[in-house]
Amino acid sequence: MWKAGASRLILRVAAIAAVLVACGAAPAAEQPLFVSKRLTDPAADVFTPGIEGPAVDSAGNLYVVSFRDRESIGRLKPGATHFDLFVTLRPNGEAGSRGSGLRVDRDGRIYVADFKKNNVLVVDPTPAGQSPVA
Repeated sequence: MWKAGASRLILRVAAIAAVLVACGAAPAAEQPLFVSKRLTDPAADVFTPGIEGPAVDSAGNLYVVSFRDRESIGRLKPGATHFDLFVTLRPNGEAGSRGSGLRVDRDGRIYVADFKKNNVLVVDPTPAGQSPVA
């Protein structure tokens, strides 16, 4: 009894698979599921070996730490082809902070894990005409 039921189940599964293949529902083996591509230009977008912490805000700006030096955050604006220097991490004017992870809240504040000085820094949204300061 069990063998007859199992045989019918196997035949049904095989029939469904054949229909899916015939309809083109089966993925082609030669097509990769995901494809990566370079977003940065090594000649123009200079990142240090410590590049980390990509984060995106609600406007679509991409932020990455260690742009040009290890105390900075670079920004790629939507539609732009190159990063620009967004902020240098010098809380209270002190050098030596190094960001790693980044998170952006709903108000646009960027939280930076400062692994060198064991702090969490916050970069507030910049009023028009002013430079961002961490």
